Amino acid sequence: MSTLVLPIKFFGMFRKFGKQVEVEIPSGSSVLEIKSMIIQKLGAENKDLVDSSVLANTTDILPDAYIFNEVQNLSILPPVCGG
Repeated sequence: MSTLVLPIKFFGMFRKFGKQVEVEIPSGSSVLEIKSMIIQKLGAENKDLVDSSVLANTTDILPDAYIFNEVQNLSILPPVCGG
């Protein structure tokens, strides 16, 4: 099985961890599996933040069931409040 290295840009509350992180995943992994890898890199204390955030590629917010079969540039977008 091939592996993919995905760069994930940080925005908002994630910027305290730097500008981005890279995760190495098996081809065929889902958004939920990538979020689990991000939690491993950032620490379990950030699980709620990662779980409540969304992953996006250059054009779309990706559903949790989205499957990766090729390298894409991703961003993780934290929840925001506004009014």
